[in-house]
Amino acid sequence: MNYTEFRKFLLNDCKHETVYEDSEGREILVINTLDAFVMATKMVKKEREACAKVCEQIDTAAFGSERPKPNDCAAAIRARGQE
Repeated sequence: MNYTEFRKFLLNDCKHETVYEDSEGREILVINTLDAFVMATKMVKKEREACAKVCEQIDTAAFGSERPKPNDCAAAIRARGQE
């Protein structure tokens, strides 16, 4: 999840009090601890599912007749984070 996706997720899918800009132009998120826990749990679940989909989509044809190795999946997941 990149910052743009995170911000959309935060504003649309997470309970929070408000987001405002302070006097120096920084965005400040006001959220209670339980809602922060729920948000983090949702984010982990979304990322876990996204990683599982990356592994499912690895094209075995690209690896010849061999089945892709776990490190192939790990490399694909890490590459996803570089988008």
